[in-house]
Amino acid sequence: MPQEKSAKMMTASRPRRSRHSPAENDSPDGTKPRDEMTEPDPALQQILERNEWFGHRQHVQLAWTYLRTLPRDQARDAMRRSIRHMAQAHDAPDRYHETLTLAWMDVVDLHLDPGTCGKSFDQFIEHNERLLDRHLLEHHYSADLLNSGRARREYVAPDLQPFPALT
Repeated sequence: MPQEKSAKMMTASRPRRSRHSPAENDSPDGTKPRDEMTEPDPALQQILERNEWFGHRQHVQLAWTYLRTLPRDQARDAMRRSIRHMAQAHDAPDRYHETLTLAWMDVVDLHLDPGTCGKSFDQFIEHNERLLDRHLLEHHYSADLLNSGRARREYVAPDLQPFPALT
């Protein structure tokens, strides 16, 4: 599937060092905040090692991996950390978007049917190809809402069409 230059979110390169001094990044007890991992977690690392780009398909794959292996709330937290990690690693922390991150988690979660989920991501996506359409959320969200600072900072529910309820 050809990707536009803007769709090639981030290269799967090694994370860059932060531009901040260690003292700025460390918490008072000397540990790193959870959102500022120095190395990606194993699920993200595996995807990075297998792909040249970390684009939309890889985002969906990471969501699928977390949702299959962690309770929903933990999966959402892991996804937040990983996407923030990628943005920070590429000196683009302002690229993180809370609503897009969590809305895609919800969309993938809605498609996790044990009968069609498959044992691999490729099997899952074979039954759910529409998840590869990165414009899918436009059926649920207006451009004005998605482009708002509020939607970038915090999760905002769809304004055009609600998602089906997650059970």
